[in-house]
Amino acid sequence: LFCLLIFAATTFIHAQDVNLGKGYNKDKAAQTKFQEAQTYFDDGNFLQALPLYRSLQPKYGKNDYLQYKIGICLLYNSYEIDSALVYLLKVKAENPKAADIDFYLARAYHLNERYDDALASLDVYDKGKDNSPDKVAEAKHLREYCNNAKELTAHPVEAQIINLGDSVNTENSEYVPLISTDDSVMIFTY
Repeated sequence: LFCLLIFAATTFIHAQDVNLGKGYNKDKAAQTKFQEAQTYFDDGNFLQALPLYRSLQPKYGKNDYLQYKIGICLLYNSYEIDSALVYLLKVKAENPKAADIDFYLARAYHLNERYDDALASLDVYDKGKDNSPDKVAEAKHLREYCNNAKELTAHPVEAQIINLGDSVNTENSEYVPLISTDDSVMIFTY
């Protein structure tokens, strides 16, 4: 019970720290929605947080913090990675000191196959003094991914992709196929 009370108190305090704009302090529905989005975000469930953050856009869409959160969530939506870059670039222009903005920009550049821009953002991020050890390790891996991607795209391998028809291919995503050693079974992510 004590832990639950502490959690509720810190959640309430955290919710009070954010002000998305004019009228937000009196908008209990928006505060509730924002807090729910924050909970999903903090748990790493970015795709659940995204529609909640976006529902706040009509009223509070100009807020940098809201755009920052949406931009990060979009990094996990493979259909909107280009939008992630747009959001994060806007946040960087408005607030260049936003927490880990250069790291997230590097991720967005990487996902948009702009590897030199990603490496440049990582260079800026690496100069930061308040970087968390976890993010520093992620940035190191991201730098390796970018360098590998640059090398691999410089020497492409020719491949032929064949649609296997309706028994496998649908309008949804099917990826990472694995074939058994005897070629009798194919398993893939759907």
